[in-house]
Amino acid sequence: MAQAAGAGARLLADTGGLEDDQMLHVVSALEQPFIVRPKFEKNRTVSPGQAVHAVHQGLEQAIQICLGAGIDRGRLLVDPGVGALGDVNADLAVLGGLAAFHGFGCPLMVAADRSAFVGSISGEPDPSRRRAGEIVV
Repeated sequence: MAQAAGAGARLLADTGGLEDDQMLHVVSALEQPFIVRPKFEKNRTVSPGQAVHAVHQGLEQAIQICLGAGIDRGRLLVDPGVGALGDVNADLAVLGGLAAFHGFGCPLMVAADRSAFVGSISGEPDPSRRRAGEIVV
């Protein structure tokens, strides 16, 4: 993260489930906005009926981890992790329930995982050809 910031990155994102305490402390010393996704247990599957609630809890936990590491809430952006739930219907439920994530006091951003989610709903096997679907989502 420090190297990315030093090279001019204006936005940082966690891709490791907030598992790296050292990375969090490095980020806390930087100034760039930081994107966090829900904190989930490994190999957890989420049913469509529980998806919005599970993502809300996961984001709440991720925000608390970041705050505990000294990262100011004003630097956080929350991403519900569409495409990471392991069930296309659960991901669609999250997209339909985005309003549930506005109460965190952080900007909401959605970056759909084109390799899984967009491929599932589009039927396109080649990730390089899923750009249009990613943009639509």
